[in-house]
Amino acid sequence: KIEWLKDADRLSGKVHKIDTIENSIKFALKISGRNDIICITGSITNLENIVK
Repeated sequence: KIEWLKDADRLSGKVHKIDTIENSIKFALKISGRNDIICITGSITNLENIVK
């Protein structure tokens, strides 16, 4: 699920809210060929689900 944030939630440019780290990385790789700055952020507790 990719969701556009409202203007009040961003300073400039396009900001996406994506539901999982996996989907965030997939989306970042999909658009990485463009001249965009990609920043993936999240809660440290989310890392417990991907670190094995």
